[in-house]
Amino acid sequence: MTAEMLNINAEICRMFSVMFYNPKESFLTEPSTIGELSELLKTLNKDLNFDAEKLIKDTLLTDETELLLDYAALFIGPYQLQAPPYGSVYLDKAKRLNDESTAAVTDIYRQFGLDVESSMNEPADHIAIELEFIHTALIMIDNKKAAGEDT
Repeated sequence: MTAEMLNINAEICRMFSVMFYNPKESFLTEPSTIGELSELLKTLNKDLNFDAEKLIKDTLLTDETELLLDYAALFIGPYQLQAPPYGSVYLDKAKRLNDESTAAVTDIYRQFGLDVESSMNEPADHIAIELEFIHTALIMIDNKKAAGEDT
């Protein structure tokens, strides 16, 4: 993978991570995020042009309150989450938060010299944190390649 493609993929991961945080605290406060993500997707693959344009159009046409309600229903509650954003819910037999897979992903982060700050108020296996990790790992790989180091 070229350095340019590594950086594009890294940035797409970072942008997608933003989409899994509260919209009012993330992409709704920075409207350019959706446009930037759309452009990156089109750069990555021309077959994504239609979907990338639809992403912008649909986001602009969606009422902010509706978007916040959908986010809450999917990821917060108050009842059973429709799409829990935590890997452990899907990977561990007990299907509960902070189980074995959460510890495993924390160990992987540490191998890269990374740690999840307690101020994040989310477990290490939250999808946004995992996407941020992939972003960081891709940047680290690109830096090592640029320095002529093995990856």
